[in-house]
Amino acid sequence: MKLVIIADDYTGALDTGVKLAETGIPTNVISREKFSPSLLETESDVLVVNTETRHFSTEEAYRVVNEIAQTVSAFPHIHLYKKTDSMLRGNIGSELTAVLKASRKRRLVFVPALPQHGRITVGARQFSGGRPIDEWDTGGCSERIDCSYIPEIIANQSSVPIRTIPRTAYETDIMTGSDTEIVVYDAETKADINRIAARMKPVAEECVFAGCAGFAEELPFIYNLKGKKSKTKTTAQQVAVICGSIHPITQKQLTVAQNAGIGRLTLTAEQIIGPAQETETVLANAAACLIRDKGVIIDASDLSFNEKADCAARHGIPAPQMRGAIAQRLGYMGKCILDLLPDTLIALIGGDTMAGFIRQMDVQRIVPEYEILPGCVMSQVQCKEKSFFLVSKSGGFGGAQWVQQIIERIKNHEISK
Repeated sequence: MKLVIIADDYTGALDTGVKLAETGIPTNVISREKFSPSLLETESDVLVVNTETRHFSTEEAYRVVNEIAQTVSAFPHIHLYKKTDSMLRGNIGSELTAVLKASRKRRLVFVPALPQHGRITVGARQFSGGRPIDEWDTGGCSERIDCSYIPEIIANQSSVPIRTIPRTAYETDIMTGSDTEIVVYDAETKADINRIAARMKPVAEECVFAGCAGFAEELPFIYNLKGKKSKTKTTAQQVAVICGSIHPITQKQLTVAQNAGIGRLTLTAEQIIGPAQETETVLANAAACLIRDKGVIIDASDLSFNEKADCAARHGIPAPQMRGAIAQRLGYMGKCILDLLPDTLIALIGGDTMAGFIRQMDVQRIVPEYEILPGCVMSQVQCKEKSFFLVSKSGGFGGAQWVQQIIERIKNHEISK
């Protein structure tokens, strides 16, 4: 093992892990429940651990991440990277601090930009599509960001001093001084990311790094990691898109696909949260669409929070458990479709949806293979008794025709590396 990446949800773990996998570096993604010190002595070069702490309390997120980071840091030859969300959702300050403390190093270098998807850092503020992230309409998501200034976001959960580096000061020697600190770099382009990586390479052993998939793509250069590329092809005959994200970008993608004639099954509150038998009609209709048209969308996003909360209350599900219950139901539906039609490619939108499916399937590990489209990852899933392919995407990524393109490519047998 040469590198461990700690992520806080599955889609983030995969869209980061795939950056290394595409260079041919052996990369596996596992849940924190599957993590153990023995894995750090395996032949795989990169291990991505999904802590699933996006929605944890500050204190619990710190504990979970720090425990894993301490285990990794006991192996001096293994590098550590903290993957963060490019919209800075989750326990940013808490988890960065947890990794820094466990690493026993004085500097954590944080590069949160992802220019390929319009996520940039200017004046230590995070922007998406040209607007500060706190000005974005997230469609009612509970993960709405209230602040775009990164030092403030970190300071809300951490007492570690923070230094910011603008693009004009990349040549600053950040290693001067003896204080422990978090160093936040501005970046607006892929060339900026390259420049930061070149600056960090000589001091890599003295720092611990953090950021999203954008800076993770530079880790093979920084740490001299190399691999051999290989080709993979799935034999899937049809695709079922299962979506739990209510992000506006996702909603546009689903609408475009529906207008193109792809079947879309929108779930009721009872089908999302009620007894499992409530999904029988949906599953029958989904199977019919798959057999007839080779593609279907199962959508759990066309309901208000109150509608879902009222249904959860009727079935005795406490409000804090509602998110998990919905994810589990969507995962259950994905499992049922695979059991019925094993040649189906499951495409999952949203980190919670992905987590629910992984739990239902009792997955041992996931091997990211390549990006089909930007932000859209093809992976091979390994269970105890079988393996299969799936596609994953964060709710906030992708062009308007993403869902339509994936289904059409499956129909035309164009999914391969």
